[in-house]
Amino acid sequence: MQLKCVVIPANASMLTGGIGYTYNLGTVNASDSTLNFINNNQPLTQINLPAYPYTPNDPNGGKGGKGGLIVPALDVWKVATGYTGRRADPTNGQQKLVVVTEKCDACHVALGVGPDFHAGQRNDATSCNFCHRPNQTASGWSGNQKDFVHSIHGAEKRGVRFTWHEKSNDDGYWKTTYPAVLNRCEMCHLPGTYDFSTTAMTSALPNMLFSTAGQGTYAANTPNSEHSPYVTEGTNYGAGFNFNPLTGASTEAASTTLVISPIVAACSACHDSPAAIDHMQTNGGSFWRPRAEALNDTRGEQCLICHGPNRVAAISLVHTDRTP
Repeated sequence: MQLKCVVIPANASMLTGGIGYTYNLGTVNASDSTLNFINNNQPLTQINLPAYPYTPNDPNGGKGGKGGLIVPALDVWKVATGYTGRRADPTNGQQKLVVVTEKCDACHVALGVGPDFHAGQRNDATSCNFCHRPNQTASGWSGNQKDFVHSIHGAEKRGVRFTWHEKSNDDGYWKTTYPAVLNRCEMCHLPGTYDFSTTAMTSALPNMLFSTAGQGTYAANTPNSEHSPYVTEGTNYGAGFNFNPLTGASTEAASTTLVISPIVAACSACHDSPAAIDHMQTNGGSFWRPRAEALNDTRGEQCLICHGPNRVAAISLVHTDRTP
């Protein structure tokens, strides 16, 4: 396993870490903080097997080798040495888990292998948000873990194609077929976590984060790239959040970047009809809305007035265990 190219800034702080991850396959260019992938191999990969041919890195800008045989290690979370904060007690972290890997593997068999992504190295459910956090976005869609996971699994329910990271206009996550009953939420979620009926989830509500969905300027669609229909080509939405790993400096997102409020981000992954979106916005939700407007809206999401536990349209009630 090659770790020579993983760069940890001197001023970095870490709560937990995942064994088996490769955050950077290349070295960081000091001039502009970009990654240089030349002459770096994939980690944990055997490359001398005729049955599994391996193609090394392209010296002209290739991002990692291709092929070989990889047997990923299972990811393990460990508390960083010397850390004494809330999550130093492992039971604290467990209180707010909403999914567990065992539920993912009921369909995926081995997360990251069937179907494969990240060469099987991202193989536990909770570590995805190391990278797929609320500030990540691509093609005018949020790359936040809960947002894209809901959108992929809800592809058959959606009315708008989820074109995030699509391979072409004819092949993308919008073709995904979910192999279970879509409104049986506990196929993925732990009981009480998806409907805010546990104390831990209710207490988390005030701290739930908006997801960034639009930033920068979007060019016209091409046969191999189709951006979200909720962004306008040629409009400059401003720069998103940025963190420089060399200096530790952060730059906040521009007030004109587009965001989605946290509950709306989950619900609209399936319920994306104009009537549904209008209902969410009327009740305080934000949907591809300029950041400044969304964060200054004092109403906030009012969803749980009707959809909270024991309410007339409780989340658990309207997602009963039945075939749609």
